[in-house]
Amino acid sequence: MPTGIASARRDARLASGERIELKLPFYFLVVFWGAKHRGYFVDYCLASMLAPGNVPALVDKAGSRFLVCTTADDWQALQADPLFRRLAELIAVELVEIDFPASDENKMNVMSRGHKRLTERAFSARAYLAVAAVSYGAWQNWWVATAWALAALMAAVLRPLPPGSEIGPTSVPATPGT
Repeated sequence: MPTGIASARRDARLASGERIELKLPFYFLVVFWGAKHRGYFVDYCLASMLAPGNVPALVDKAGSRFLVCTTADDWQALQADPLFRRLAELIAVELVEIDFPASDENKMNVMSRGHKRLTERAFSARAYLAVAAVSYGAWQNWWVATAWALAALMAAVLRPLPPGSEIGPTSVPATPGT
């Protein structure tokens, strides 16, 4: 693992030495239905999400979730898959059930409704979102570790000021050339 990511994976430290405890849950979201797209999910998305720099690299696995919006039949079929069982050992995996679309139903509308339901769940948990689109294929190794590192950096930089702090000309260091 690169040094920068390893550093960011640990608790961030401010220049003052104050330690910030980071709890950054990630919610991974995927919507699919049918054997064909279930196969794409398992063979490409899921296989790449299990790479060392992705789901296994999460710092806060306890608060994180992998939300799967699919049919009851697809969910049942996933239970027998070894990669899916491995994912469930690493992170909580939850079903958000949808019905198989009718033949005359607009598939993009079904997909949008699924993403809306998943996004609302993640938003209510105040989690970072990562959408795993089955049609986009594999995730680059270290994607999750890098996203966590960036989120940790933002949490350190955008932290609330302590009570009684004032913002004034001396609270922000001057930037050369301004």
